[in-house]
Amino acid sequence: MPLKVPGTPERYFVELRKRLGIRLLPVHEEVTAQLIKLPNSHRDPFNRLLICQSIEHGLILIMSDTHVSCYSIHAL
Repeated sequence: MPLKVPGTPERYFVELRKRLGIRLLPVHEEVTAQLIKLPNSHRDPFNRLLICQSIEHGLILIMSDTHVSCYSIHAL
């Protein structure tokens, strides 16, 4: 079942992000360089990228995936 939003999804999510003051976090080379430092405990590529963003920017990662506990990041 598709997600129903007012207007087009592209416009809705951009406007919602701006209204909530959410900034985009681009993926830079410094972030992807963290990938080779990660143990192979987690094989989901998107989650590995989130872990790298968390490491590089000192962010708290909020997710229900229990595999992230093996990395040296702040996770809830």
